[in-house]
Amino acid sequence: MIKEDMKIHSPSRRNSRLISSTLILLGLILFLTITWKDYSETIVDAVASSSLLDNPTINKKIDDIPKNGKLNNNLLSNSALVSSSVTPTAQTSSTPIKNEMELNSIRVQEQISTILNEMSTDKILKPKKLLSPSKLKKLNPESASFDVETNFNEILNTSPVVLFIKTSDKQSNYFKNLLLREYEISPEVAVVDLDKHSNGAKLQEYIRKNKLMTKDQKLPYLFINSVAITNNDNLKKFHKDGTLLENFKKLGNGKIMFKKIEAPSNS
Repeated sequence: MIKEDMKIHSPSRRNSRLISSTLILLGLILFLTITWKDYSETIVDAVASSSLLDNPTINKKIDDIPKNGKLNNNLLSNSALVSSSVTPTAQTSSTPIKNEMELNSIRVQEQISTILNEMSTDKILKPKKLLSPSKLKKLNPESASFDVETNFNEILNTSPVVLFIKTSDKQSNYFKNLLLREYEISPEVAVVDLDKHSNGAKLQEYIRKNKLMTKDQKLPYLFINSVAITNNDNLKKFHKDGTLLENFKKLGNGKIMFKKIEAPSNS
């Protein structure tokens, strides 16, 4: 009878043990969950406390606490200041890169604005850079103070053989064709058309008064090695009798090559 009772009650005991074990396990899990939540809160509080301790404003307020444990009215009234100082610190530490980028962007914009303002100021206030007299004469000689002597010397420096002419003058066109078509001259002849020169009248008057043997000489004006050939009638005569080439060579003094261009033969 006892054995039968033992056989009958043994499954129920096992079930009760199983239920007890399950309850204990669930209780352990619940305990661990609650404990871990408290532990996490402790860690968060510790991190927050470390941030507070790093804040110089809060450290100063902590130092103001009396040693006897009693808080004065100033500390109580400034509690809002302490709490408000925590939030900016946390935000600043959480987004340092973003804040730095925004500051750099603002600085770049300020620099661009400054440069644009300086450029606009330069255009309005600063005068244009003045050109040298020689460059100004080349660009717009009529508007500049024309130095006729300087201009004459500059022209003579371009070539050892210079011919001043006017396209409106028949005598000028004759001598121009004579020198360019009948003779080979090296360096090449520099031909100055006074009709096209911006200050041709002034230049012609300067040459006539200062560089010729006689003021009555008419165009063209021929200069070889800066020496004026004053008698155009003699040049025509020398060309006809074949002695002009010899006279040119003497005036060139070995620095200029003169050569008569031979007419092509009919054969």
